[in-house]
Formats: sequence, C-alpha cells, structure tokens
Amino acid sequence: MEKNNKTPFYKKAKFKYSTITSIIVVVFIVCLIAVNVLGSFLSERFTGFNIDMTSDSEYTISEKNKGYIEKINKPVSIIVSCTEQYYLDDYISEISQTYTDPSGGKYFKQTIALLKNYHKINNNITVKFLDSSKPDFNKYADKYSDSELYQGDIIVDYTYKGDDGKEKTNYKVISFDDIYEIGVDSSGSSTGVISGSNLENSVTSALYYVIQKNKNKIALITGYGSEDISSYVSTLATAGYDYEEISDLNVDSIPKDTTMVMIAAPKVDFSQSDIKKLDEFLLGKAEDSDFDYGTTFVYFASSSQSNLPNLDAFLEEWGIGFKSGTVYETNSNNCGDSNTDVRFEFNDDDAKRLGFVDALNSNYYYMADNSRPMRLLFDQKGKYNTYSVINTADSCVVRPYGASDSWDASNENTSAYCEVAVSRFVTESKKKNTARFSNVVSVASTDFVGYNALTVAYNANVRQLLSVINGCAGRVQNTYDVETRVINNSKFEPTSIQINVVKIAIKYIIPIAIIIFGVVLFIIRKLR
Repeated sequence: MEKNNKTPFYKKAKFKYSTITSIIVVVFIVCLIAVNVLGSFLSERFTGFNIDMTSDSEYTISEKNKGYIEKINKPVSIIVSCTEQYYLDDYISEISQTYTDPSGGKYFKQTIALLKNYHKINNNITVKFLDSSKPDFNKYADKYSDSELYQGDIIVDYTYKGDDGKEKTNYKVISFDDIYEIGVDSSGSSTGVISGSNLENSVTSALYYVIQKNKNKIALITGYGSEDISSYVSTLATAGYDYEEISDLNVDSIPKDTTMVMIAAPKVDFSQSDIKKLDEFLLGKAEDSDFDYGTTFVYFASSSQSNLPNLDAFLEEWGIGFKSGTVYETNSNNCGDSNTDVRFEFNDDDAKRLGFVDALNSNYYYMADNSRPMRLLFDQKGKYNTYSVINTADSCVVRPYGASDSWDASNENTSAYCEVAVSRFVTESKKKNTARFSNVVSVASTDFVGYNALTVAYNANVRQLLSVINGCAGRVQNTYDVETRVINNSKFEPTSIQINVVKIAIKYIIPIAIIIFGVVLFIIRKLR
C-alpha cells in the first residue's frame, strides 16, 4: 500500500501566513476599539480643559467641604449668569483688563469644575448656566431684579412655598470679589493679582445662608471715631451674615433683629446711656423676664486708643481688662517686620473649655501689629466665664503710649497677653430650658483683621475669628471653614491647542495609521 505523504493543512505555508495575517488583523481591530474607548475616556478627563492627575486635584471639592455639602437637605440651585463657554473665554478676557491671573486662566477653569462637583456630591443641588441670548435668561433677570447682576455672577437660589402657600425665594449673589482673592502689597494697596480662590467658602456659605429661616444680623457701629473694618465685615457677609451700619447708640437704636453688635477701635468713649443700651442688648432689661439670651458684642481694640473710662469699665465687668500702650515682643523669633508685629499662639486649653473653637492646623500662625495690651481679669465670676483663645508668648512687654526712641524694653517685665478673648454670660433659657449664652468677643488689634489678615498668607486670623463668631452665633456645626484654594502653577496642564491635538491623534490619526499598517501587512503577506 502506498504511503500517504500528504502534508496536513495546518502545516502548509499558506495556512500559516493566512492565519498569522488573520490574527494580526483581529489584534489590530481590538487595538482600534481599545484606542477609541481610551479616546472617549480621555475626552471626558479633558473636560474643563484640565487633567485630574491626582486624587487631591485642584479641580476637586475638598474633603472638608464635601461634609458640609452632603448635609444640604433642601432643593437649592446654583445659577451662573452666563454660559460655561463665556466664563472660560470672554469673561477671562474681560477680567484680564483689570486683574492679572498668573495661573493663565486656571482659577476660572477651577471655578467651573468645582461648581459642577456640587451636584455630583448632592442631588439636592442643581447647577445651571444661563445663556443671555435665550428668553429663559430674562425670567431669571426679573427674579433677581433687586440685585445688580453682571455676567459671570453666581446666584445661589432656594425657592420654596411659605406658610401662606405662596412661592418665596431666598437667594444670594456671589460676585467676582467674593470668589477670587486679590493680593495686596506691604502698604495694603491691591496688586491686582489673583492669588487664590474662595469659591468653596463663598458657595457653601451661601447654600446654608439661603436655607436658613433666621439670618444672623450684625449691626456695625461706625461712629465714635472708630476704624473702618468694612472689608472684614464683607467676609462675614460671604459667610452668611446680614449686616447694616449704624452711626452710634446715641443716635440709632440697635435694630430688633440684630444678634451681634460690632465696633472697631473707637477713639471717643461711650456715654453712660450708650453703655445701658449695650447692656440691655446683651442681658435684657431688669423687667424683661422673657429675655432670651444669645446676643454678642464684638470689640476690636488698637494701641492707638487712649483710655475710654466708660467702655473700659463695661469690658471689665465682663472680665476683660486693657492697658494703654502697645504689645512689644522681645523675642525676635516671635516677630514679623518689627517688635510690635507679634506672632500669636492658639490656646488649646481655653478653646476646649469654650467648647466651640477648633484649633487650625499647626502650620497656621496668627500675626498682628499694634495690639493693645489685654488680659483676663478672672476665669469665672458669678455667671461670667472668660476664655483666652489666642495669646502672645510670655516674652512680651508693654511699650508705653508715646514712648521715646530711648525707651528700653529690657527695663520692662515680660508677660503673656491675650489677642482674642471671649467672655460668656451663662443663664438658663426660660423658653427652651437649656443653657444660653450672651457673649463679648474682644480682639486686641484691628490689624488682626486688617489687610494682611485678608491675604492668603495671613488668613488663619480671619478663619479662626470666624470660628469664634460662628460659635457665639450658634453655628457650631456649620462653620463653612474651607481653605482658600491656591493654584500650583508648576502642575502640568495642557493648553487648548495641545488638548485638540491629542484628541485628533487619539480619535483619528492613530486608528487610521493602524488600519493602513494592517492593510499593508496583509498585502505583503499575500504577495509572499
């Protein structure tokens, strides 16, 4: 029988080549699909013209703020009074005529990205961009006609039905100045350079502001030769406080809905009649058996003040004592530019006793110039309890008011002084059967919330004092204390041209190149 020498089909060269070719084609097809899937994924990652390369991205809501956002339990709208494209193109162009953005527009892209994250974190929050060319825009413009709106403003809106069944709206407008931190030079003048973003603080504070039925209202006293702290009060407005200005207690009464009275470094003393009004605001009238405590007086001092007998005596009743002069730091390690530019420490023990003040991270520090020497006169006396929240080191002395150049600090006794103190009057609430407090918050220097305090480097001052004020106002759970966001300019971020090139390469050039390569390889294999 003749032996069968027929070669198996799988050993034939033609089969080998055709099989290899088929495998290669299949692999190319798989690669093509994978590349397109990758392209779609990267396209989403390029949204907002940034690449989120780390979990701690500058374009992601901070963890602390997420906790605040998740607690919003009412339907609230965040409305941007322009389109997304306008904000990223035309708005940046408009702002650049007045301000400089060293980040190259990243702060504006960050704003859009962070706003979109609010809805992702909490479905109760919706985010909408308005197109001024569409009829829908006029509806919103009419709704907020009480405010002067500009393109690029952000409106936080809570619309609900009142007890009478009618629709009501609480809203807050967030402007450019509320969002972007503008740097200042050593003289306090604006440099016009965008140095940080307060978007998270502003928007989250506005969310809580609009859903609250009762707003905390501040009466800022502008008389008595007091200093202007309107820039600081505007930060409190951003944090959800209403405020109005009154000239003095001799001319104006404290409005009935006021929960906090504030004055900065008066040079003229209060009259006895003014002191009585302040007493009644904090502790009620003797015949007022239903008075419900919970009001606060915030007092800022300054080393430029002389003694104010009536006002100083009022503060002494609350356990807060002042001397004339300036706090002078003898240890150069605890100073800024001068010995009166003092670095302060957080008093963790008294803060814990107080119960509502959180210490900031140890990387933060507190600075202020021209502090008036302040001390607590007692820890507890009757219903009064005092707390020192921020102190100097014990290496300070008092430089006498008007001291000559020959004054020698080494001849003075060193001691620690208070920079931020709180005195609380504790009573039982007849209405709620719980402990209630009236408070006096005293700050030894207006510089503590001056121009330096409003910059990124010094904003621990403002944040810590906000924590104190929020605690006195009963906002212990909602301090909205979110750090100013600073763009890291060294971080890689592609330009729009680079992004488009990458997109085109991923979606078109690479797939076409793979197909051409596959076809050429197939033809070569066939010819062989």
